[in-house]
Amino acid sequence: SITSIVDRYIEENGGDVFTVDATPEDAATPAAVVAEATATDAVATGEIQEIAKVTGEIAEVPSEETTEAPATEAPTTEAPVQEASEAAASPVMDFTGKAIVTASGSVNIRQSGDVNAAKVGTIDAGGLVNIVEKGDTWSHITSGNVDGYIRNDLLAFGGDAASYASANLSKVAVVNTAALKLRSAASTDSESITLLAQGESYPIVETGDAWTKIQLDTVTGYVKNEYITISYNMPTAKAISAPTTEAPTTEAPTTEAPVTEAPTSDLGQQIANFACQFVGNPYVWGGTSLTNGADCSGFVQSVYKNFGYSLPRTCTPQSNAGTAVSIAALAPGDLVFYDHGTGSCEHVGIYIGNGQIVHASSSRTGIKISNVNYSTPFKACRIVN
Repeated sequence: SITSIVDRYIEENGGDVFTVDATPEDAATPAAVVAEATATDAVATGEIQEIAKVTGEIAEVPSEETTEAPATEAPTTEAPVQEASEAAASPVMDFTGKAIVTASGSVNIRQSGDVNAAKVGTIDAGGLVNIVEKGDTWSHITSGNVDGYIRNDLLAFGGDAASYASANLSKVAVVNTAALKLRSAASTDSESITLLAQGESYPIVETGDAWTKIQLDTVTGYVKNEYITISYNMPTAKAISAPTTEAPTTEAPTTEAPVTEAPTSDLGQQIANFACQFVGNPYVWGGTSLTNGADCSGFVQSVYKNFGYSLPRTCTPQSNAGTAVSIAALAPGDLVFYDHGTGSCEHVGIYIGNGQIVHASSSRTGIKISNVNYSTPFKACRIVN
């Protein structure tokens, strides 16, 4: 999210949280965060990011074994992005150290490199994994909250993964600068429809030499190619909960809640209900005001402050607070974090139940309620015991 730049600045430099009021024309950012403003359609360059979504059925089926080929990235001879050539091509996601599931259905992820090892998760066809270590037959991978092993013949690695994605997966445009103007036509003279936040992804309608047409809700618009990264809709792994061992029925019943089931805390529900009061209020980069505007981590910090909790200001340390919980065991009040495929925290929301979160989403949408899987969750934690 756009907040990641602020988070990084605060963590590295300390100091007070500031608020940015974007100008209608250029949405300039503070010099402390961004040394140079880029061209008129982008505020600042950012990290390449990606997204994923989950679908499919479970099956472990073989596929052709792939051989790892050198990546065929274009040489880095392009002009700096702040000089914005009209014919600049969009960067494409780098698959170095990654692989894609090429099986026709979902595959099992196992605890070790053995078909008889316990299943720890599943991942759908076209899913993205990070390679920890590539073996002769099995590879040690991580994806989502799952750490395990997949057979090599079910994966495409590196350059082969890039080729597979290009040929088989639907493309999305991921904003790779702090704020990007969506325009009504492929021209800097056209009307600016809205600002798009860093890390947000949009379906691609049409690509051109200098501009890409994308879908935003019910409207379409154009963004300059050098400020987006071409990525793909790629699911990440889903964990399989370990079976619980039940006590014999002859034993006296216990009054304790099973530790594997997250109890729905009354306080957690109160926190969720309180947070929902602010839906519709503005998103403000660097802000912590529940009424006048907050960014994602500022919103979380201020909500919890009202219940006597002192949380870190920024997303990454917030993700290390409390007790880690699985996405399957979420309870109201839990914090849900998103990495947009980067492997580090980029966004945070508060789980409110029924598969939904409330979060300070973007300058376009403000504080809103979304499905918890609007983007693939990276991790989650519980603050309320």
